[in-house]
Amino acid sequence: MESEPSSQMSEDGYSEYSRPKSKRKETSKVWHELVEGQNEKGETIATCIHCKLALVVGTNRDTSHLKRHLIESCLLRPVGLPLGEGGNSSREEEEFVFNMNDLRKEILLYIIARAHPFSTVEEKAFRRMMSKATPLFKTFSRATITRDLFSMYCCDREKVKSMLLNAPGRICFTTDNWRSSHT
Repeated sequence: MESEPSSQMSEDGYSEYSRPKSKRKETSKVWHELVEGQNEKGETIATCIHCKLALVVGTNRDTSHLKRHLIESCLLRPVGLPLGEGGNSSREEEEFVFNMNDLRKEILLYIIARAHPFSTVEEKAFRRMMSKATPLFKTFSRATITRDLFSMYCCDREKVKSMLLNAPGRICFTTDNWRSSHT
């Protein structure tokens, strides 16, 4: 957690603010296969998830020796495995199955939530973004999204009818007439 910036007066009478340095994010792929901790001496260590060997992490956070251990020295790490792919992968990534119908439904909900135009799905930027997100994405037209919306409306209308028919007792509806000067 960062601390508040400190204020110091400069020679010209104006306050100068300085922010303390924050801890740098670990970007090296070795951290996918190592667990950071501390030993009994208080030193920062990295424990290999394969062989459980504890390696001291220097004050400059250099990862060369950690990488060398994973690639050359660790006997329990699978040979030929690319660096960073030996552990800590999330379960969601492994179990993910692409479903185009679910994606179309989520895109429809996005359009409805903020009243985006249906033509959003036909824009080049939208299609480029979706093809980058998943190569399995199949483009569709605004006619398709309109058809999906009507289908969703019919389904939800039937659910509401069913809930109202099965509701015990009486139901009271309140409405309010509102008129906007902008419409």
